[in-house]
Amino acid sequence: MVLQWERGADLTILNRGRTTASGPVPEQFMICTSCGMWFEPRAGTGQTQARKKRNDWHDRRCANHDLQYSVLKTERRVDCLQILPDMEDLDIRPDNLQEFASRSGSRAGSVRNIHG
Repeated sequence: MVLQWERGADLTILNRGRTTASGPVPEQFMICTSCGMWFEPRAGTGQTQARKKRNDWHDRRCANHDLQYSVLKTERRVDCLQILPDMEDLDIRPDNLQEFASRSGSRAGSVRNIHG
């Protein structure tokens, strides 16, 4: 096992939205491109009183009505401890990393080549 400590590492955090029972694709955030106000997705059965008040407040505050689906992102500097398997001891070569991940039950999307 290899331990690697990094002070002040760059970390990007993405919030792609909430997942729903209808599928694996997250429901993104609907944001006003001018003022940054967040809105509930348009889908639904009518408008609640709270949603109407929010829309009315936005209409008075902002002249722009361009709402776009968005992913929220923030960047931080963090101290990071990485705990990595010893790739040679486990006989994991970069060319068979995907095969190893599928045998160990990992999702293929979460595997990355740590050798560069």
